[in-house]
Amino acid sequence: SAAASDAAAPQEGEDDSGDPSAAEEGFIGIHFRAGNESARLWWDPGRHALASLPRFLECAQRAEAELGLPNTTKWFLSADTQAALTIDPVPQLRRSGKLVVLGEDTWHLA
Repeated sequence: SAAASDAAAPQEGEDDSGDPSAAEEGFIGIHFRAGNESARLWWDPGRHALASLPRFLECAQRAEAELGLPNTTKWFLSADTQAALTIDPVPQLRRSGKLVVLGEDTWHLA
């Protein structure tokens, strides 16, 4: 029935996860490819040095400020290596909830 489908649909200001703040605030996506740091069985040319990841995060911070987004805006990190999760300040940003990833159970984090 229409009432049943309305109840299952996300409400205004709410995303599919049920978190109303995520839909209202949005997010900033960070795509980091190290290439040769990936835990894959084939060769991948180097792309970005792991040491450059903090500059990507600084860029996200500038974009957030320039777009006038609230400082509660989440940053989504997509990376091709779990090593990205150990680069400062990634662990601190994750603990604070500022930076999120899809998962850590595979070589690919997005």
